[in-house]
Amino acid sequence: MSIAVLQPVRRSNTNSPHISSTAKSQKEQNSEDDTVVIYNRIPKTGSTSLKHVVAQLSIINNFNWIHFNTTRFLKVFGLADQRRFITNITNWEEKKPAFYDGHLAFIDFSRFGIRKLPIYINVVREPLARLMSHYYFLRYGDNYDPNRVRKKAHDHRTFDDCVAMDGEDCGPAKMWVQVPFFCGHSEECWSVLFVSQTS
Repeated sequence: MSIAVLQPVRRSNTNSPHISSTAKSQKEQNSEDDTVVIYNRIPKTGSTSLKHVVAQLSIINNFNWIHFNTTRFLKVFGLADQRRFITNITNWEEKKPAFYDGHLAFIDFSRFGIRKLPIYINVVREPLARLMSHYYFLRYGDNYDPNRVRKKAHDHRTFDDCVAMDGEDCGPAKMWVQVPFFCGHSEECWSVLFVSQTS
């Protein structure tokens, strides 16, 4: 797993700030705040836009925004990788308070004996609208990386054409990709996903 860090920048809006002798310094306040928020982003739900908002808020509100990429874009980890991910997040004290974002299925930290659980957030989208957006994203991309050649750039079929031809990119199995972002690595999650795909 690779992690990129955006460091917050603090600006004072007064020329001569008054600091009370009883007030805690910003560093002392931050050392007491060990909040960790994980935004395990569902693709094509406005996650890139929200990520940019969080990046700006991290500067204003003095928290660390940390984007993570998973190897080979895996959204589900084996037990060893789940433990490594949890250890990295819970032990990285100098980066707390922290807001992590990346495409990853929900991981139950309590299953690994963690008492101070992170706060998970996410955004959902109506499944068909999300699927259509993803379908066209694979072909045409977006404004954030306009020069990147997409893996389906050669396929100019419309979504309706894909459905009419019973295509792989628009089939019912693709409708349920949001589920693991909420129930994650549990067997129950995958049994629900399997049933929904075979119904």
